[in-house]
Amino acid sequence: MQAFKMLVSILLISASASVCWGYSEAAWTLEAAVERFTVLNSHRDRDAMEEFLRQLQNQVTLRSDLYPVLCTALFRYADWGIVSDAERNRTYHRAIEAGEKAVRYSPDNVLSHYAYALSCGRIAEREGGLGALDLLKKFETHLQQVLSKDPEYYLAYYALAMRYRDAPWPMKDEKKAEEYYRKTIWIEPGFFNPYYDLSLLLVRQNRKAEAKELLLIVANLPPHPDWIAESEEIGRLSNALYASLR
Repeated sequence: MQAFKMLVSILLISASASVCWGYSEAAWTLEAAVERFTVLNSHRDRDAMEEFLRQLQNQVTLRSDLYPVLCTALFRYADWGIVSDAERNRTYHRAIEAGEKAVRYSPDNVLSHYAYALSCGRIAEREGGLGALDLLKKFETHLQQVLSKDPEYYLAYYALAMRYRDAPWPMKDEKKAEEYYRKTIWIEPGFFNPYYDLSLLLVRQNRKAEAKELLLIVANLPPHPDWIAESEEIGRLSNALYASLR
């Protein structure tokens, strides 16, 4: 009897853990989906993210407010979880499709506009052509939607910085890029990426002393809890860049 009770307890604990992490047939809450995505993306857990996406595709049929999470999960997974270039491209297009539904069903959710903007920007960057101009317009329009709803959304400023740094002439504007990198750092000083990317920009402008100051900050930062794997990667790149500037 004691063994039976122990087995029942183990099964109940397992079931509770499954529901807690969202692996159930019941409709997920938006908060639980965002939390689960953030953990998987932070650690870049490929297998778990694939399973999360598989279930999320079913969940959006139950709750349309989950489309913002589906869009951003597809986008991030394409960034770091897919090797095949063709499959990565298809996944970015799937992210755009999810983003279109996200802004339709959840227009007040900043994640809808942010994830859709990034997906449009990535395809514009990868495919170019006449369609890229329309996608870049959507990229900028929806990032402005984000900032109109949440002026402290640091990832939107970072995305704008990258847009002005990487855009071809005459849209390229390194002064604006630097402004947005510094705005990102001011809002979220624990986020590694803008320090490193701004350092690259400063090195290109022969402002090496300023670049080294930023790289030293990175060397002393703990990994950002929302970007653990990326923090480690950017940390290695920053150390290598600093060593090359000595």
